[in-house]
Amino acid sequence: MILTIQSRQTEALPVVRVTPHTSVFTGETVTLKCEIEDQNRSVNMSFQWSNRRTSVFNSERYTVNTNTLTIIGVTQSDQDQFWCVQGHQSSAAVHVTVKDLPRVTVRVTPDTSVFTGETVTLKCEIEVQYRSLDWRYLWYKDRTEVLSSERYTVNTNTLTISKVTQSDQSQFWCVTEIHGRPQTSQRISAVHLTVIGSKPKAELTSDTEGSVLTGNTVTLTCLMNQFTGWKFYWYKHKQNTEKNTTEGIYYSIHNVTVSDGGQYWCRAGRGNPVYYTNYSDVLWINVADSAASSSSSHGLKVGVAVGLSVMFMIIFLVLLWCYKTRKGKVSESPSGVSPQQNISQTSDQKHNEDGYTPLQSGNAHVYDSVNAADNKNTSTDNVSGAADLTYADIELKPKKEVKKNKVKKNKEKKDVASGSNDVIYAQIK
Repeated sequence: MILTIQSRQTEALPVVRVTPHTSVFTGETVTLKCEIEDQNRSVNMSFQWSNRRTSVFNSERYTVNTNTLTIIGVTQSDQDQFWCVQGHQSSAAVHVTVKDLPRVTVRVTPDTSVFTGETVTLKCEIEVQYRSLDWRYLWYKDRTEVLSSERYTVNTNTLTISKVTQSDQSQFWCVTEIHGRPQTSQRISAVHLTVIGSKPKAELTSDTEGSVLTGNTVTLTCLMNQFTGWKFYWYKHKQNTEKNTTEGIYYSIHNVTVSDGGQYWCRAGRGNPVYYTNYSDVLWINVADSAASSSSSHGLKVGVAVGLSVMFMIIFLVLLWCYKTRKGKVSESPSGVSPQQNISQTSDQKHNEDGYTPLQSGNAHVYDSVNAADNKNTSTDNVSGAADLTYADIELKPKKEVKKNKVKKNKEKKDVASGSNDVIYAQIK
């Protein structure tokens, strides 16, 4: 008995291959190809394409050509699973992912504003999660592509300009794309590079004025108002010897000693190689011993107190001398009265000789008594008449009015003494 065994060969399943990648960026063109490894099959096989929603046919952006499906200008809506069907065999599904193009930025070091002689680096940076892809970078200055030259160095995503000059002041940008995928190309917004001709100079200041006492703290400030990225270098006694370096503009000296006094400078620097500014003007720090200063201050206070005491004593003695001198001049007059009063007395004596008793001078009385003068030639009528009490009304007038009426009064009262404007006499009849 002969047994005949017939084996049925298993049919190979179709496989979908995706170009350029199953993960693409918006705007790219994606090609899906359905392949069958069985070489005995006829080439003229029919294929069908499907996604999770429906069968795929020719349309505005979809093109079906036997075993090939092409999607032009993919968008987020094209993100889906795709497979092909040949006969009764269906391929495994492939998932096509569509993402937006990554963000690209241009970073300039040390700054977009630089000084002649500095070194400038422009770096085209892509989001971290996409940096592993095979990116290609192109650099442009205005509308001209930048290639490596004597002062320009292009290294993948970096453009370095050495010893910049005024001619380097321009607009720069980069263009990125993945090798073999031109639809990933995107042009980055331009950055403007400004080149300043004059070399800057730092300005050094201190937070204290005058001498600093030992034990205190002194803070120096190195000012650089132009732009960013500076480090600050501090020098003492000599400009050549670097003392300290700080990231910020301040440098503090704590617990100051006498040895910390002297000349100080500062300057700023940035970049690689370092570009230095001009030195600041020199700043002197004077340090005084606090103990000696305290003793000197005490001695100064004592000296000031003694000086003020001596000055007040001299002023007192001068005032006392002036007082005694004035008092001595007053006492030189025999009658102890003023010259004006002497004139008045002389006038009184003259009137006594004429047989009249003058009124008492002064402002203590408004009225005064008049007595008969003792005169041998006086008649008895006059003596008896003088026994009665008589008052005289005296009217005092200002000096100016007296001067104006002087002539008139002299005619009426000839017995008034000449040169006396302050005393007015009334004749009693």
